[in-house]
Amino acid sequence: MSIVALLPMTKRIPQGHAELSMYLPKELKSKFKVACAKRDRPMSEITRQLIEEWLKKEGELD
Repeated sequence: MSIVALLPMTKRIPQGHAELSMYLPKELKSKFKVACAKRDRPMSEITRQLIEEWLKKEGELD
């Protein structure tokens, strides 16, 4: 076995982005994951879209 196989995988966060962690009820997360998969859309893309829409609604984003 190579040493590379023993190293933990590191996340590659795209430049200009930050990681967001949150807690959701398990059933809500599961339904969200399934809904995103049915639409072939990443969960992060939908989450970002929802946050942007909320910020616009609240007058916090131009």
